[in-house]
This record gives sequence, C-alpha cells and structure tokens, in this order.
Amino acid sequence: MPHDTHANSNATQDIYADPMVYDVLHSPGTAKEVDGLIRLAGRFVKGPVRRVLEPACGTGRYLRFFAARGFDVVGMDLSEAMAEYAEPRVRKAGQRARGRRPKVEISAGDMCDMRTVESASVDFAFNMINTVRHLQNDEQLRRHLNEVARAMRPGAVYAVGISLSVYGFEGVSEDVWGGKRGGMSVHQVITYFPPKGATAGRERFRGEAVHSHLTILRSGKESHVDSRYELRSYSQAQWDAAILSSGLRTRAIVDEVGEDLAYSPPGYAIYVLGHAGRGE
Repeated sequence: MPHDTHANSNATQDIYADPMVYDVLHSPGTAKEVDGLIRLAGRFVKGPVRRVLEPACGTGRYLRFFAARGFDVVGMDLSEAMAEYAEPRVRKAGQRARGRRPKVEISAGDMCDMRTVESASVDFAFNMINTVRHLQNDEQLRRHLNEVARAMRPGAVYAVGISLSVYGFEGVSEDVWGGKRGGMSVHQVITYFPPKGATAGRERFRGEAVHSHLTILRSGKESHVDSRYELRSYSQAQWDAAILSSGLRTRAIVDEVGEDLAYSPPGYAIYVLGHAGRGE
C-alpha cells in the first residue's frame, strides 16, 4: 500500500526531513508513471492539456518530467524544505523542453488552501499513491477536493490514487522501496497496521498505523531513520460520500496506465474526478 509526499503527518521522526533522501528513494520509475498520467489526461480531459497541478508535490519528481515535456506546472508542498528542493530542479527540467519554455510555479503551501492557484486555470491535476490519506479527517478532504475543483477549468479532471479499505478483512502488510544516486543509496521497509476489531471504520478508529525504517548509505556512512505516522482510512462507502460532499464527481476508475479498472477494495486504484453538475 504505497504512499507519497508530505502532508499533515504525525511522524516520531520526520521521514521527509531530508528531501534528497526522499528523492533518491522514490524517483526510480517516475518516468513510466508520468507516461501513464499523460495517457490518462489525454483520455479524459476535454480540450488541450497545457497546465498541470500537483498538490503536495514533494520533491517535484513528477513535475520534473511534465516540465521537461513542455507542460506548465504548478506544485505545492506543506514542507518548505521540499518546495525549496523541488523548485530549481523542476525549473531546470523545463529548460530541456523543446519549443516554448514551460512556466514553473512551485511553493510551500497546504493542499486544503490553494489560494495561490488561480481559479479555472488548471487543465489536469493529479495526486498519487495515497497522498490524500495524509489529510486527517473528512472535512480536510472535502476542503481539498473543493480547492482543486475551484482551480480546474471546465473539462479538466483530477486523478487521485488511493487504496481503499475493507475493515476487518485486511491484515498487516509491508512494502519495500529502494533507490540509488551517485554515492547514495536508500532502502525503506514500511509496515502497515490497518484498523481492526469491532470498532474499525468508525470515525475515531480510521487510522492506519504506518511504521517506516530507512537505511541510508551516504559517502560510506550508514544511518537509520525510524518514523511512525497514520494514514486516514476510507471504505468504498466513506470515499464515495466524501466525493459527493465536494464539488467533484467520479468519472472513471482506472489503473496506472489510464485503462478502465474493474475495481473492488481493498487495493489501489486511480479515481478520475470531474466537476459536478456540468455535463462533463
């Protein structure tokens, strides 16, 4: 059950404190993920896709590839360190684009309050691998979805990657990640402890406990970072209700390459959301 980026986490030691460590760990495979997002946008967005938004963009690993392909990009992250790391690297990637130089806007900001993003200015928005589950309650999620809806022009869509839960069915699970760059290597083991018991799924008992262990080898020196935080859990019904409380509606459920997915929780899927009530 993968996760990504920094947004309202409760870590005992901040797993996102060193942007370079995070970037080395998660950058492998990003180009292929962006290929899938571009196919998804081409399928569902009405009209041309020129301006792309990523709330909680982390180190800008996705936006670097979008900028290099000529898209104007907007990103924000709750962590100032992440935004400061991302901005020059995304801007440099944009310099490799053929033709016009893409516009790059990266800043520190909360994905529940994106007032710096002009209304109806975004053609395509995305938020991958459970980032929205860092939001701590349904009200924060509703505010976030409405902020994205405000930023999207008519015909735009928002792709949200999320793992939904079936309370009482899921057991403890584990993910292993790794990456290398220059003289640095990063290895991560993440263990997920889903809500369980008779109260699982009730409002007070929707936190999935996440334990992360990082092993970092840098310049021949090994270090370790342990972090603990929670991800908000959603059943299918809870997720559907959250979307219905916002200004967005589900247009499709797809896989990582933008193809229709016969989805049933638990497991990971990408929800394609468009404006409510506009015949889009």
